[in-house]
Amino acid sequence: PPKFAYNRQSDGGSGPGKPHLPTGAAAPVDPCAGKSLLATTPGPGLRNAREFEREFRRRSTAEDRVALIEQLDGDTCVRLFARELDAEVLRYCLEALDEVGQSMGSSASARHFLRDLSTRCPDPTAVSAT
Repeated sequence: PPKFAYNRQSDGGSGPGKPHLPTGAAAPVDPCAGKSLLATTPGPGLRNAREFEREFRRRSTAEDRVALIEQLDGDTCVRLFARELDAEVLRYCLEALDEVGQSMGSSASARHFLRDLSTRCPDPTAVSAT
């Protein structure tokens, strides 16, 4: 993020949390990462396990964490966890799924997540589970 916020006096109401974009302007893009600098929905845009872990830790409640886990389909699990699955991240995921499952009385999201991990990423899941 830039150190100074410019154009605060403009009628667009920009401030530290709200960037001002002129009408018809494209969203700013980070040239190094090749992605938009504006906040986006995190689920499908995750590129690797580190980004998933960062986004997962950013969520404060178990419900928010489970909502992130529910966005993962089988292909996304392969893309994120095919090489390695951190045991601590797996433990935090299981704890959040267990907490929400007990309060809601449903464990469907936990079953889908574990099925996708065990069938599509068996080796990293086995290593993390030991």
